[in-house]
Amino acid sequence: DVQLMFQNKSLGCYHTFLSKYEKDYHIHFSTLEEKYLQFISSKLSSGKRVEELEAIKLIIKKRTNLLTHLKETLNSDYKIELPDVGIETISNILSQNFMTGSSKKTFEKAVFLDENFESSPQFLKLLNNEDFKNQVMEVVEYAIDKNKKEYSNRYKNTDFCLYSKYTYEDVCRLLNWEKNIVPLNIGGYFYDIRTNTLPVFINYDKAENAIAYEDRFVTQAHLIALSKHPRKIDSSDADHFFKRTDEDKDNKILLFIRKNKDDKEAKEFYFLGEIYAQGEPIPIKMEKTGDDAFEINYKLDVPVREDIYEYIVS
Repeated sequence: DVQLMFQNKSLGCYHTFLSKYEKDYHIHFSTLEEKYLQFISSKLSSGKRVEELEAIKLIIKKRTNLLTHLKETLNSDYKIELPDVGIETISNILSQNFMTGSSKKTFEKAVFLDENFESSPQFLKLLNNEDFKNQVMEVVEYAIDKNKKEYSNRYKNTDFCLYSKYTYEDVCRLLNWEKNIVPLNIGGYFYDIRTNTLPVFINYDKAENAIAYEDRFVTQAHLIALSKHPRKIDSSDADHFFKRTDEDKDNKILLFIRKNKDDKEAKEFYFLGEIYAQGEPIPIKMEKTGDDAFEINYKLDVPVREDIYEYIVS
């Protein structure tokens, strides 16, 4: 699986792999060219989202009026209508304003778009190197092909596919958030007011010393989950879940579950679709801390597929 190479921090792209291990490979790139290749390979090549890939492809073709062409391509080839927040997210990702923390510093110079959503002069200049251009295009084409094969059956009006697996960073990108939020700050869920989206992340297996009130499936279509704590039933968090205000009525609550966060392979969560809070929040007291919290009864839009359900709850 070439993704293992792309996600390996000491490699990051095929060129780096060949340079290290293939004695007959004699292509050399500048540090900046390598950064561009590593960014596309490590951040975009999974094919989970196609918008940035098609934008880069248009830049390589040296198209002007990029946004107009991009909207047309996404609409005709993928039936994707690009919202304003989506345009902002593409712009942020390809101008290196989306990432936070160490990744932002790593790739800060690999800029594809300027502030006017036009091609970066720096990137266009690098494309004059045919070897570089060919390798960029190769990764882009590979990722677009992967998207069409594995991620074309999109759920409702989203970039997600039921039962596909996503990292925290994937979810921030695919929900068209303005910035990547580090996992610690998401902490189970994070409400994004700009997009009215609220992904719920659940680690289903809890450690022995974990909280007494566990998130749990009742049936394949019914989940009981816990709020953050301390939280009361009249908190703004409860408003977001139960859509109590006019501002919250369009909220989309999306469920992501992994079996065990300590599994070194399980950096990704299964996407299980939209969920709806039923009834009223149920107030509880945390056994160990005495903190206020509340339980939420969720109805799943789509009952969990049998094999995935059995894997999670067994």
